[in-house]
Amino acid sequence: MRLNCDGIFCAEVNNKKCMFLCELKSTFDSSQIFHAREQIIGTLMRLKAKASILQTQVDWEYHGVIVSYEPTDRQLDALNKLSSNDGRFAKTLCAKRHKVIRNELSQKYYHPLSIPDLNILYVAVPNRNPEYELDMQTLINL
Repeated sequence: MRLNCDGIFCAEVNNKKCMFLCELKSTFDSSQIFHAREQIIGTLMRLKAKASILQTQVDWEYHGVIVSYEPTDRQLDALNKLSSNDGRFAKTLCAKRHKVIRNELSQKYYHPLSIPDLNILYVAVPNRNPEYELDMQTLINL
């Protein structure tokens, strides 16, 4: 929880102020994907703690973004054999391209700290391309 994510950017999408916390991974390994999730959550907790001293709060919608190369068939086979928390999270993220972490869950596992609802999006870079573009609307619709 002490490591920050790789980048943060803000955008206004459909008249909502959105904050994106991004983590880049070079491989789709369940432990790396779960670690990316924890880095995003840790960064969001620190941001919320620092912003708590402000007199006014912006009503943000929070999105985590995990980007990795698309998993290979071998990685998917290995993933399907896992029953651990990191395996379940990686399976869901790979299948649905997003996973919502509800505030209630954060209160249970991160007490006394908590985070607002956080939608974690997964971007799979195909064919190990060194460059990949994705427009904002496509990212939001994952």
